[in-house]
Amino acid sequence: MDHYKKGKYNHAFDIAFEVISDNKGEDVTEEELFEGLMNRIKSLRKNEGEILEACGMPFDTYDMDED
Repeated sequence: MDHYKKGKYNHAFDIAFEVISDNKGEDVTEEELFEGLMNRIKSLRKNEGEILEACGMPFDTYDMDED
C-alpha cells in the first residue's frame, strides 16, 4: 500500500508595526523595535481575525521537500 507523504511549505509574511521614540528614526534601538513589535502582537490578539487581515497573503512560499 502506498503512503502519500504530505509536503511541508515555508511561507513568508510581512507585518507592520510602529515605534514611538525621541529621535528621527535613524537611531531606533533594538529594545524600541522589540517593544513596538510586542505591542503590535498584543493588539492583534484582542480582535479575532485581525491578525489574518494584518498579515495578508504570504509574499513568498516554497516547498521544503524540493531539492
